[in-house]
Amino acid sequence: MNFFRTIGIYALIGDNSGNWVAVNRNYKPIGFTSTSLENYADYPISHRFSRLTKSFREAISWDGKGGNDTTIYLYTSYNHPLKSPENMASYLKRLELLFLRKVA
Repeated sequence: MNFFRTIGIYALIGDNSGNWVAVNRNYKPIGFTSTSLENYADYPISHRFSRLTKSFREAISWDGKGGNDTTIYLYTSYNHPLKSPENMASYLKRLELLFLRKVA
Protein backbone atom coordinates (compact mmCIF):
# COMPACT_ATOMS: atom_id res chain seq x y z
CA MET A 1 0.00 0.00 0.00
CA ASN A 2 1.38 3.41 -0.86
CA PHE A 3 1.43 6.36 1.51
CA PHE A 4 -1.02 8.41 -0.57
CA ARG A 5 -3.65 5.66 -0.33
CA THR A 6 -3.49 5.98 3.49
CA ILE A 7 -3.22 9.75 3.95
CA GLY A 8 -4.79 11.23 0.81
CA ILE A 9 -8.38 12.40 1.28
CA TYR A 10 -10.47 10.30 -1.10
CA ALA A 11 -13.91 11.30 0.13
CA LEU A 12 -15.92 12.96 2.84
CA ILE A 13 -18.55 10.71 4.41
CA GLY A 14 -21.46 12.46 6.14
CA ASP A 15 -23.84 11.14 8.76
CA ASN A 16 -26.94 13.22 7.91
CA SER A 17 -26.53 15.32 11.06
CA GLY A 18 -23.90 17.65 9.62
CA ASN A 19 -20.79 15.69 10.64
CA TRP A 20 -18.27 14.61 8.01
CA VAL A 21 -15.34 12.18 8.18
CA ALA A 22 -12.41 12.49 5.77
CA VAL A 23 -11.58 8.98 4.55
CA ASN A 24 -8.79 7.47 2.50
CA ARG A 25 -9.15 5.21 -0.53
CA ASN A 26 -9.90 2.25 1.78
CA TYR A 27 -12.80 4.18 3.38
CA LYS A 28 -10.82 4.41 6.60
CA PRO A 29 -10.34 7.66 8.49
CA ILE A 30 -7.20 9.41 7.24
CA GLY A 31 -4.12 7.62 8.53
CA PHE A 32 -5.92 4.37 9.46
CA THR A 33 -4.35 1.29 7.89
CA SER A 34 -6.57 -1.38 9.42
CA THR A 35 -8.53 -3.80 7.26
CA SER A 36 -11.45 -4.13 9.67
CA LEU A 37 -14.71 -2.27 9.28
CA GLU A 38 -14.71 0.95 11.24
CA ASN A 39 -17.67 2.54 12.95
CA TYR A 40 -16.83 6.21 12.48
CA ALA A 41 -18.94 7.11 15.52
CA ASP A 42 -16.45 5.21 17.72
CA TYR A 43 -13.75 7.82 17.09
CA PRO A 44 -13.58 11.60 17.55
CA ILE A 45 -12.72 12.10 13.89
CA SER A 46 -15.70 13.89 12.39
CA HIS A 47 -15.87 17.57 11.57
CA ARG A 48 -18.82 19.92 11.24
CA PHE A 49 -18.10 22.33 8.41
CA SER A 50 -19.70 25.74 8.39
CA ARG A 51 -21.84 26.41 5.32
CA LEU A 52 -21.22 23.14 3.47
CA THR A 53 -23.45 24.34 0.66
CA LYS A 54 -24.28 22.57 -2.56
CA SER A 55 -22.02 24.97 -4.48
CA PHE A 56 -19.11 24.23 -2.12
CA ARG A 57 -19.69 20.48 -2.42
CA GLU A 58 -19.64 20.91 -6.20
CA ALA A 59 -16.36 22.84 -5.99
CA ILE A 60 -14.56 20.08 -4.07
CA SER A 61 -16.05 17.04 -5.80
CA TRP A 62 -14.07 15.31 -8.53
CA ASP A 63 -16.72 15.84 -11.21
CA GLY A 64 -18.14 19.18 -10.09
CA LYS A 65 -21.52 17.62 -9.27
CA GLY A 66 -21.18 17.72 -5.49
CA GLY A 67 -21.75 14.07 -4.66
CA ASN A 68 -24.80 13.52 -2.49
CA ASP A 69 -25.91 14.24 1.07
CA THR A 70 -23.63 11.58 2.55
CA THR A 71 -20.63 11.20 0.22
CA ILE A 72 -18.41 13.65 -1.65
CA TYR A 73 -15.58 12.11 -3.69
CA LEU A 74 -12.49 14.23 -4.29
CA TYR A 75 -11.04 11.90 -6.93
CA THR A 76 -11.64 8.55 -8.66
CA SER A 77 -9.53 6.03 -10.54
CA TYR A 78 -10.22 8.11 -13.65
CA ASN A 79 -8.57 11.28 -12.31
CA HIS A 80 -6.29 9.84 -9.64
CA PRO A 81 -3.87 12.56 -8.48
CA LEU A 82 -0.81 10.35 -8.99
CA LYS A 83 -1.64 9.70 -12.67
CA SER A 84 -0.57 13.11 -13.95
CA PRO A 85 0.61 16.56 -12.86
CA GLU A 86 -2.71 18.00 -14.09
CA ASN A 87 -4.70 15.59 -11.94
CA MET A 88 -2.56 16.44 -8.92
CA ALA A 89 -2.96 20.19 -9.49
CA SER A 90 -6.74 19.81 -9.73
CA TYR A 91 -6.84 17.67 -6.57
CA LEU A 92 -4.67 20.13 -4.65
CA LYS A 93 -6.99 22.98 -5.64
CA ARG A 94 -9.96 21.03 -4.21
CA LEU A 95 -7.97 20.32 -1.05
CA GLU A 96 -7.10 24.00 -0.73
CA LEU A 97 -10.79 24.89 -0.76
CA LEU A 98 -11.50 22.20 1.82
CA PHE A 99 -8.58 23.15 4.07
CA LEU A 100 -9.68 26.79 4.14
CA ARG A 101 -13.22 25.86 5.20
CA LYS A 102 -14.04 26.59 8.83
CA VAL A 103 -15.05 23.72 11.09
CA ALA A 104 -17.09 23.93 14.26
